[in-house]
Amino acid sequence: MKARQLDREDREPLVDRGCCNTKIICLMHSIFITAKDAKLLESLKQLFIRAGYKVSTFSHSGTMLRELKEHVPQCILAEAHNSISATKKLLKDVRGKLPDAPVIVVESNGEISHAMEALRAGATDYIQTPIVDRILVEAVHAAISNLKL
Repeated sequence: MKARQLDREDREPLVDRGCCNTKIICLMHSIFITAKDAKLLESLKQLFIRAGYKVSTFSHSGTMLRELKEHVPQCILAEAHNSISATKKLLKDVRGKLPDAPVIVVESNGEISHAMEALRAGATDYIQTPIVDRILVEAVHAAISNLKL
């Protein structure tokens, strides 16, 4: 992982990763974010840009799946679809193209049964809104770190 420690004078944002009690920022890990909710999509994009990630956003999961032919992100954040079957299909489609890519599902009105089904279908993590920025960034960081082991 490329990381650098930031000085207090440095104007770039700091993200506490919990590593060695230092504040570090990941540089240029690539993530894809797909969400139909435009506000959520923009919010997540800005969060991860501030955290030092290279971010590609998609308002439709089909567009993201087509992009996987050309680019391979280190992690995918996907807003859950209205039905668990559609979310499971998305996970299956991603797994068909990138079997080892971490996929974190974000959902606003989920039930515990949806979370369990998404995890069984291949989601790396499942996070309900309201989203705590630090927890989501840490989840992505952990997913990418586990991928490199």
